[in-house]
Amino acid sequence: MVKFSRERLILAWTFLFGLLTHGYCYFNLSYSHDSVMVRQGDVLMQITVGRFLHLPYVRFRGDLYNPALVGALSLLFLGLAVCLMVRLLDIKNKVLTVLVTGILTANVTVTLTNASYIQDVDMYMLSLLLATAGVYVCARFRYGCFLAPVFFCLSLGFYQAYFQAAVFLAMICVVKRILDQAETREILKTGLRLVGSLLLGLILYSVVLQIVLKITHLTLLSTYGMGGAAKYDSLAEMLLYLFRTYKFVLSYFLRPIAHLGGITAVLNVGILTLSLALLGLFVRQKHIYGWNLFFLAAVLCLMPFGINVVYFISHGEEHHLMIYAFFLAYLFAVFLADRFLEEHPLPRLRRIVEFALPCALAFLLFDNVVYASQVYLKKDLEYQTTVFTMTRIVDRLEQLEGYVPGETPVAIVGQLEDSAVSLVRPGLGDLSGATGLWKNFSVTYYETYATFLQRILGYPVNILPQQESAGWAERASGLPAFPAPGSCAMLDGTAVLKLS
Repeated sequence: MVKFSRERLILAWTFLFGLLTHGYCYFNLSYSHDSVMVRQGDVLMQITVGRFLHLPYVRFRGDLYNPALVGALSLLFLGLAVCLMVRLLDIKNKVLTVLVTGILTANVTVTLTNASYIQDVDMYMLSLLLATAGVYVCARFRYGCFLAPVFFCLSLGFYQAYFQAAVFLAMICVVKRILDQAETREILKTGLRLVGSLLLGLILYSVVLQIVLKITHLTLLSTYGMGGAAKYDSLAEMLLYLFRTYKFVLSYFLRPIAHLGGITAVLNVGILTLSLALLGLFVRQKHIYGWNLFFLAAVLCLMPFGINVVYFISHGEEHHLMIYAFFLAYLFAVFLADRFLEEHPLPRLRRIVEFALPCALAFLLFDNVVYASQVYLKKDLEYQTTVFTMTRIVDRLEQLEGYVPGETPVAIVGQLEDSAVSLVRPGLGDLSGATGLWKNFSVTYYETYATFLQRILGYPVNILPQQESAGWAERASGLPAFPAPGSCAMLDGTAVLKLS
């Protein structure tokens, strides 16, 4: 009988949970929001928000992205990242390893990225892998602190939000050294190596980004991305965002995005309580006192900040695609439970840990799978509705006398989302609060109308730029809104379509 290594099992379970949770998205066409572009959008624009590695990666992978290929690559990168995490923390319990693999594969961040931004999900998972690799080489190899900043720089070049995953993993490594009962000097040395590598990674990223901007003659956006990062006008403002950074973490775990949010919140509190109880037991039985206890307390107090440091750096500019690090809290709980099961023979507490934590993680995993299925169903239904509605719009255009497909200029006034045919589907309204799930159609902003017609329906259309279409708003004020008769009219050789 073939014996599979821990890493092979993790990769196998990553793909199994990934296909179970996200397979509907990977094998159905439900392009939506940013992914309506079908081809990778303006990759140079990604440089203006600091993601300069999108350009070479897309050239290699191909800018015409297919959900199945992107999904397979993302699961591969994610699986490798989980392998490094488990190896880094020496987690041996197979049941807990499988369950935490599921949590890290089937969570809200991965689901919402797949749902509306699938063109980027493999790059985001590669960012996670590079961030994890940076912590791994720094913690495990003598001279890894010199290589780790390169990994952190590359991770930031794909997506800055996964930097906080590296920060939190580094904190867990310090806790691990304390529980290993290392000397205070060694613990301090480990912490300084990790912090130094993270800071050098940020500095290296900043230098490389400036070089790329100079070569491409681009500038950082001031309204999104890295343009206003870590720039505070006063100490009071900084303290305010420090408070909000901690509050955001607490708020999410008490009000999680989930199918059964109330039960999930209770389980989150239970897992946190169990983690603190296990840490207290370790402190007592391992006689962790003095500076080691001080370091442990300091790291624990800083963990909510570390897991959400991007919120602080970006002045609160954080959404659900950026909180993957939050789910590493379950990895921390699994690390502590595995350590306890390996070292302590206390029968009663062992039974609680062996039974309660796996049951809680299994429920969270199941809940994440159910939530993902609802999200992907919503997107699929919206995609089909958009195909149907855009086909009706094409029919209206072609009924105009003198209209020539692909030649006649088309001005769009208003939004389909605000039209009379827009409906929040009964039973799916609760999903609209998450990132990328706000709308009732796959087309969500002006540029997506042309791309949906041309790249998905394959229909030639000459839609005017948004600024030119806005100029027709006053002249179109007398037209009824779609789907009323007369909502599409030919005015001075331009087909004007009033959606709302």
